[in-house]
Amino acid sequence: MMRNDWSEHGFLLCRDLIPADRIERLLVEYRATVLNADDVLARQPRFRRESGDSRHPHAYDAPNRLTEFGYLAEGLKNPHVLENYPGFSGLALSILCSREVQDRLADLNPDYAEYCLHQSMFFDFNPGTEPHQDSYYIDSEPRGAMIGFWLALEDIHVDAGRFYVVADSHVEGPGVELFNADNAAYLNALERTMGGLEAKRFVPDLAAGDALIWHGDVIHGALPNVDPSRSRKSLTGHYIPTKLLGRNRFRVYGNTVERTCLGMRYVVTNRPEVEPNRPVAIRRNTVEVAGESVEFLAVRTVGGEQAAFSLPLGVRLEDALGSVT
Repeated sequence: MMRNDWSEHGFLLCRDLIPADRIERLLVEYRATVLNADDVLARQPRFRRESGDSRHPHAYDAPNRLTEFGYLAEGLKNPHVLENYPGFSGLALSILCSREVQDRLADLNPDYAEYCLHQSMFFDFNPGTEPHQDSYYIDSEPRGAMIGFWLALEDIHVDAGRFYVVADSHVEGPGVELFNADNAAYLNALERTMGGLEAKRFVPDLAAGDALIWHGDVIHGALPNVDPSRSRKSLTGHYIPTKLLGRNRFRVYGNTVERTCLGMRYVVTNRPEVEPNRPVAIRRNTVEVAGESVEFLAVRTVGGEQAAFSLPLGVRLEDALGSVT
């Protein structure tokens, strides 16, 4: 693995990163305890459907729902901290915090030798994921140092909807000026941007134990499943250097509860700030994306900066303030 490859293309492909026996132990525990559980668990949302809601931008709770072929239909959010399933969570942590992962992360940037696991996801089945940048939803503070990690837990069939990254999009894609747009406006703008980057979409054939690591600004997603009998088991982690704070698009995480596994820190929970969404300043911004103007209100809150909603061109700021505050 070469740092030059990372800085140029924004991602790395790591073959045979995690041994098969560790993956099999995780999947055995998953099938025995989590798959048929009747608990209400945190879910990873589909970006266009749920994550635009400022009240619940990054997760929602729901009981297990299985597909017609017995796969978990929605992904699990933060499987590394499922209190009622310590066996499954412990095995997930042993992979996400493994020496193999730590060594790869430490080799990416000489400024950051140690990382903290801030977030994880487990998928059994792939419903397809819109192209997006993780840094719109989770990043470091200051921005730009978050790293994404995707591990294949089985050989991924082409009909299952393979994971992809867009080479060089961490420098050629939209910048942080678009991150104040609301979720729908952001994803629509990114779709337009993808038209000029389609030739750089990289869709690797991944086997169990293979991993992709990418810069938080790299555009990525998943092709849709075209054969519902095919699962696509995978484990995802989002890592931030230990010397930096984490944030989402609404606020900085200044009050986290952390523990350690195999020498790596991981976040158990982010404690809420006092009145994190109370507005303290409002401004109007316009961004040019693919030849079109996207106008929105940017609201600075106690917990950070968020965008309230897209604003139709020509609407007076004074007329919109009541909807924001």
